Amino acid sequence: MTFAWPWALLGLLALPALAAIYWLRQRARRRPVSSLLLWRDAPESRTGGRTFERFEAPPVFLLELLILLLLVGAAAGPRIPTRESRRPLVVVLDDSFSMLAGGESSPRAAAVADLLRELEKPRHSRVTLIAAGEHPQVLSETGLSETSLAGTADAAGDVAARLGDWRAMAPSSRLEEAISLAFDLGGERARVLVLSDRAPPEPPTQGRLSWWAFGRARPNLALVGAVRAPDGQGGASDGCLVEIANYSARAEIARLKVAPGEAPAGEATRVELGPGEVGRFRFQAPAGEVVRVSLDGGSDLDDRAILLPERRRFVRVELSFADQKLRRLIGEAVDATGLALRSPRDAQLVITDDADAPAPAGGWRLVVAAGDGAVPYVGPFVLDRGHPLTSGLALDGVIWGAAAGAGGGEGGAAVVTAGDVILLDDRETADGRHRLTLRWLPELSTLQRTPNWPILWWNLLEWRARSIPGVRAANLRLGGLADVGLRPGAESVELLLPDGSARSLSGHGGRLEIRADQVGIHQLRHAGRTDRWAVNALAPAESDLRRAQSGRWGDWESAASARWERRSIAWALLLLAAAALVAHLAWTSFRGSGR
Repeated sequence: MTFAWPWALLGLLALPALAAIYWLRQRARRRPVSSLLLWRDAPESRTGGRTFERFEAPPVFLLELLILLLLVGAAAGPRIPTRESRRPLVVVLDDSFSMLAGGESSPRAAAVADLLRELEKPRHSRVTLIAAGEHPQVLSETGLSETSLAGTADAAGDVAARLGDWRAMAPSSRLEEAISLAFDLGGERARVLVLSDRAPPEPPTQGRLSWWAFGRARPNLALVGAVRAPDGQGGASDGCLVEIANYSARAEIARLKVAPGEAPAGEATRVELGPGEVGRFRFQAPAGEVVRVSLDGGSDLDDRAILLPERRRFVRVELSFADQKLRRLIGEAVDATGLALRSPRDAQLVITDDADAPAPAGGWRLVVAAGDGAVPYVGPFVLDRGHPLTSGLALDGVIWGAAAGAGGGEGGAAVVTAGDVILLDDRETADGRHRLTLRWLPELSTLQRTPNWPILWWNLLEWRARSIPGVRAANLRLGGLADVGLRPGAESVELLLPDGSARSLSGHGGRLEIRADQVGIHQLRHAGRTDRWAVNALAPAESDLRRAQSGRWGDWESAASARWERRSIAWALLLLAAAALVAHLAWTSFRGSGR
């Protein structure tokens, strides 16, 4: 129950005043008289006085107390909750990893404790949890009991169990998008609660939104970058680069520890950093071994990193041309991509001008065919923008020489066309291999003299490299995508996560893109092969804790919502007071009649 005018409760001071009137009674003095004849029927006056006597509470006193209580209560404007006061609650959880800063006293831990205390209040009919990471998503929806606090406590326990899915491991949080989603899901009557470690950009003005922050501004040393690359010469070591940021207002000394494999870290390397400075530390790591980097004394996610060996993925290319000029022109473009390894043995891609050349086992083939009667085409060219070969191509102003219907790509999907003439097509076989036909004559073309020429061959080699089994990048930032090529025949694959859990994924399509949403080493098993990649929490904006803040903004109990969420019962108290007054009048009239 709430009161519209709480100051009116000061009227309760009249209750002890009324009791004092009945408490203090006047006692008659002794007077000797000659006769009691004239005072025989006179009643003794006991309605006041200066001495204390045993308190007697006549019924009229109780009526007067009740009347005063009812009048004061009505003046205070009491309001009780209605069924409309129980409204859906949508909780937006900041899913960025800065919510884990501080370990057991982290903002996430404080937010969970306050949320559970809030859910013990019987004013929420349903609770929906939304994790606001890079891609906001709904975690759970739980209905709360409308009849008992015990039911509310049980449902709050269910919400507490679902809060375990709130890992707070995103590299950023899109709170505005999550708030919009919360209002859409909750409807017009929903309350929205934001739990974060930062203050809102602007204080909420509407009564449906409340923002609670649990952050604490403090200096922080953090790893904000970590890369590893082979030296390219087949050496025994890889080059590593680590970036360390000092998010404080004074100079700090970072102590960096590097340990190969599972060996314990040795002595720490001192790195001096000025206020707000980002320092870089380079070192060599043994090729083929895992390297673990950490800040001495740090326990947060951004105080450590794991670097797995990176393997450059080359495509074995065979060039088979009768036309040596064409071989040189295409060979230079292929070599310029840096992705090709000239190897006629077990070639993964064969580029030839012979339409009848056999395709390699398990490999791709591209046939360059000019045909008889070739003519130059100036466009307009139509490109299939969903195909990997057309990424970045812009053929405006290009002259493309080719003959209609040249060379063996019948049945393939058109990738580039000029009118009804197919210039580049792609035919995929049942086992996932590709047979491409490029209808092109260099003597009638300017394609090879434009940036489109290296782009085209880069797209081809990049596309082919992505289909090779294995992970493309072994070291990823939190929130990135692991691009994994699967072995042929891998219908089902198993993903082992750093927390020990496992997921079963479908292997259809020959490749997978898996979001890196946990810090640590991931493993993917498919068709007898295991690929690994490491995920590190490297996000400068989340490691900078100088803007963290605590506080509460926004009030659900606004005047607009109170009008229909709470109902006044002052009228009922006034009716009871009127009835008590009638009873008081009847009682005093009855006593005054002498009967």
